[in-house]
Amino acid sequence: MDMIAIMARLMKKGQSPIALDRGHLHHIFQRIGFNSRQTLLIITAIATVFAFLGIIGELAVHLNQPCSTYSWHYLVAITGYYQ
Repeated sequence: MDMIAIMARLMKKGQSPIALDRGHLHHIFQRIGFNSRQTLLIITAIATVFAFLGIIGELAVHLNQPCSTYSWHYLVAITGYYQ
């Protein structure tokens, strides 16, 4: 999600999508004032939440629930992060 958002921001600015940039999630947290360890823990917690949601989504599919609901949640999350 971080990579897609960074590439989209760079292309919106007219830059190469593979240009170096300080807009990655870990740079943002460090600019806010978190140290490297705190940044690692925050990003790990975010990744854990997304993994847990993925597991719930997978279980829901096996219980015949529509997977489109979970796709929309991901799109909302990435759109929010892009902003």
